[in-house]
Amino acid sequence: MNKIEYIWLSNIDISLENKYKLINIFGDISKLYKSSFDDLIYFGIQEEIAYKILNKYTKEKALYDLEYINRNNINLISIEDDEYPNKFSVLDVKPICFYIKGNKEILNNEAIGIVGSRVALNESLEISRLVANIFSTQGINVISGLAKGIDKYAH
Repeated sequence: MNKIEYIWLSNIDISLENKYKLINIFGDISKLYKSSFDDLIYFGIQEEIAYKILNKYTKEKALYDLEYINRNNINLISIEDDEYPNKFSVLDVKPICFYIKGNKEILNNEAIGIVGSRVALNESLEISRLVANIFSTQGINVISGLAKGIDKYAH
């Protein structure tokens, strides 16, 4: 697996369903990553989407993100990886990849998602921290989008 390709694809501003369609059209993510404008148009991709896919900034940002995750011991788990959680099999549209920092061995354990406002009252932030602590001490994983606010306090 080439991490840069998954990071790049996750940064493209199109739906997850469309990302899967593109992978299916091209056969794999590497061919999609290397595609040209003409390739995309040939396969019936709308020009607007083709420009989003080929946006130079998206590939540059993927390089920056790859350096960041490597520097901070963050793992990227893709649909191709053995560590990809079995629990995702119930989803109609599975994440193509996600990031994890910590023990990958617990990905299939029980989990709870805690998400909320990025701008929250202090009381709400404290409640988020306390609830996450209760679950984590019971061996339940706490999952979030790692955004500011409630998500951050859950971790």
